[in-house]
Amino acid sequence: MILFKLLSKDLFNSILDRGGLRTLLKLLSIRYFL
Repeated sequence: MILFKLLSKDLFNSILDRGGLRTLLKLLSIRYFL
């Protein structure tokens, strides 16, 4: 669980660096469904 959080946080940071708002919204929607 902690490892997953670290991975998702790293992915989150990389998405923010790229500035992909659509990808960010997709990630949030996927997390809400799961």
